[in-house]
Amino acid sequence: MWLVLAAGLVAVGVGGVEAVGWWSPPSPADGETGDSACVSPPCGPESLPDLAVLPVVLPLLLTGAAALLGIAILLVSVARGAGHGRGALPLLLLALGPLVVLVGAEVVPHALNPCLLGEIPGVCTRTREYGTDYADDVHLLGHAVVGWLPLSVGFAWLTLRQARIRDR
Repeated sequence: MWLVLAAGLVAVGVGGVEAVGWWSPPSPADGETGDSACVSPPCGPESLPDLAVLPVVLPLLLTGAAALLGIAILLVSVARGAGHGRGALPLLLLALGPLVVLVGAEVVPHALNPCLLGEIPGVCTRTREYGTDYADDVHLLGHAVVGWLPLSVGFAWLTLRQARIRDR
């Protein structure tokens, strides 16, 4: 739960910092595809991922780690015979909750995009490829505010609520 909540807060921080112009994720130079994967090992330093994308990837890594931990806890509990009856819901929440947050943080902001109602100056822009969507400098912030933050806080609330119910 704490990893997913941290992911939501990191996403908001990164989106906010990008929106005010203090940082922007790297983009490939003109003519490059951005794919510099090594064709035949051993690979040199140029094939390593750029650390400048770490702030964007960090929420995904944190939530992925939470999902893997939740699935591991679920599998161990089932193997021990503890995942039956009323104890199954918290285990499923731990295993599936981070995956829902991960997918939802990428899908929900585009489904609930305020730009679908029309172009909002400073927030939305119109492109040939995507139509009206978040402007590049606030795109991450849109994902953070509409997707990551509410979903991670909701997951944390559900997890704490389940813990309180189980303790009764």
